[in-house]
Parts: sequence; C-alpha cells; structure tokens
Amino acid sequence: MDIKKELAILKGHNSIIHSIIFSKDNKKLVSTSADMKVKTWQASTIEEVTKEQKNQQDIDSN
Repeated sequence: MDIKKELAILKGHNSIIHSIIFSKDNKKLVSTSADMKVKTWQASTIEEVTKEQKNQQDIDSN
C-alpha cells in the first residue's frame, strides 16, 4: 500500500515547485520552481531564509 503524506507546505514560490533538496548538514532545504526562483528554507521550521532572491538562470549559468 502506497500512502503519501504531506509533510509541509512551502509558501513563497509563485508557481509549481520542480525540486527540493536537503543541504549536506540536513538543516536547510533548497527549492526550485517554475517561477525560476531558488529559495532556501530552514528544515526544522519550514521558514524561508532566502536572503537574496536568485533566478534559476543565474545559477544554471555558473
């Protein structure tokens, strides 16, 4: 039986989220979205900690 449970809601993107990954220390999450933004979240509280809004294109080009 495959049961999926919603663990949290990330509020802040303006479109569907494409991916979410944990930081190496598992203390933060990083999400990318169809709105072309990359956001950072505190994993324990699910609060956004993004200080500087990055466009996904800026990150992909580096």
